[in-house]
Amino acid sequence: MSESSRRDIWKRHRRSTCEGGNSKLLCNVQQDVKKRYKKETKEESIRKWQSQWEETKKGAITKEFSPSVERRLAVNLHLNPNVTTIMSGHGNIRSYLHRLTLNLLAPTTVGARNNL
Repeated sequence: MSESSRRDIWKRHRRSTCEGGNSKLLCNVQQDVKKRYKKETKEESIRKWQSQWEETKKGAITKEFSPSVERRLAVNLHLNPNVTTIMSGHGNIRSYLHRLTLNLLAPTTVGARNNL
């Protein structure tokens, strides 16, 4: 089923409600259509995300932790600054902060390169 036809079905069913003279069967059909639409939309989003994830050259460290988008989403991961630092390879590191001009003190490795 194409994206536009799914959207059209969803719009038609969304217009009618389960109130008034509508039957219980119609209400159940509407709920089933909504669930199927949400599931198909989520699956399509994950497919697109995975495709972009595989194509990019960035995020090498993060890819070591999560080679698959679907596997990453299956893990109930509570992100905090420490986990983010490890998974991204970034953090409160002086050279990283200096590169972003957030740290006024240059790290010794950057200073040494400038003296060469």
